[in-house]
Amino acid sequence: INITKQRWYNMPLLDIKFNGTSIGLPASSYWFDNDAVGTFIDSGTSVMLFSPVIYSAIQSVWQSNFCHLPHVCGTSTIFDGVCYTSKEAPLLQQFPDFEFVFQGADGSDASLFVPAK
Repeated sequence: INITKQRWYNMPLLDIKFNGTSIGLPASSYWFDNDAVGTFIDSGTSVMLFSPVIYSAIQSVWQSNFCHLPHVCGTSTIFDGVCYTSKEAPLLQQFPDFEFVFQGADGSDASLFVPAK
């Protein structure tokens, strides 16, 4: 994967998927533009930050496909800030991995899977 901007180690993200289901946004949603950060890798943190548009698309896919998982749908959800208790932590194994699809250096797609737990 080619780094497209040295300032933040920007990466050419093409899509985000869960169990093969795309969140449905065009690749341009993830690009560096007008000094907006775009998609970058920070090896010093485990935090994922998304723009409101990307976050909303993730929420929509999850609530359309994963309502059987606790706190995904309903009145109090993980999208409203609900956290899992230590008793509920084993349930995280049921959640889908994040799949980040990047443009590889050779032009082919390269996927990075990040477990939910």
